[in-house]
Amino acid sequence: MTETILDIPSLRKVLRLTQSQLAEMAGVNLSTVWRWENGGVPKRGPARAFLMRLSQESIDMATTSALSPTDVNGAQCCENNHCAPTAIYPEGI
Repeated sequence: MTETILDIPSLRKVLRLTQSQLAEMAGVNLSTVWRWENGGVPKRGPARAFLMRLSQESIDMATTSALSPTDVNGAQCCENNHCAPTAIYPEGI
């Protein structure tokens, strides 16, 4: 099985998240996000699963953003236009 390479800085930029926002969403310290962005991306476990979900979300956003409403963070919104990226991910990992 081939391991998917995650480019965390690019992922954050697509999702329009700061390091602090990503850390809060993931339930980790800011230093953990810094480590992820500098080659310490987890290879397995809940953190890896979280980052893979974010990666898929960014791909989905890129393919639908041209016609879909977005919230202030760039996340796809529901018809009521009140969704936020944190709504899809559980607190802490």
